[in-house]
Order: sequence, then C-alpha cells, then structure tokens
Amino acid sequence: MLFFVGGRNEMRDARCEMRDARCEMRDARCEMRDARCEMRDARCEMRDARCEMRDARCEMRDILNSEAEKARTNAKHRGARFNL
Repeated sequence: MLFFVGGRNEMRDARCEMRDARCEMRDARCEMRDARCEMRDARCEMRDARCEMRDARCEMRDILNSEAEKARTNAKHRGARFNL
C-alpha cells in the first residue's frame, strides 16, 4: 500500500497534476485521431480525383471511337460509290 507523506494541499496538488496529465493524454489522442481523419479525407479526395480522371478518359475514348467509326463508315460508303 502506498502512503502519501504531506499535507492536504500537497495531496490536492498531486491529484490536480494527475488530472492534468490525463487531460493532456486525452488531448493528444484527440489530435492523433483528428490527424488520422484528415489523412483519410485526403486519401478519399485523391481517390475521387483519380476516378474523375478515369471517367473523363473513358468518355474521351468513347467519343474518339465513335468518331473513328463514323469516319470508317463514311469512307466505306464513298469507296463503294467510287468502285462502281
């Protein structure tokens, strides 16, 4: 068993120091949690940006493929007219 040597004020001061230490630890944990949340949010934003870029590339590819198909079709029709 631990006996505290000192007066009432010293005991109160010791309890206050312990409480302050616990509060500091809690604040540190909260800051770490907030930092993790910010990192997660940044990763999500980066993922969303990559998805938007991929979607834009796919859309451009589809447009280019469609235009190329139209050009091939038009060339076939023109070629068919000239091959009479």
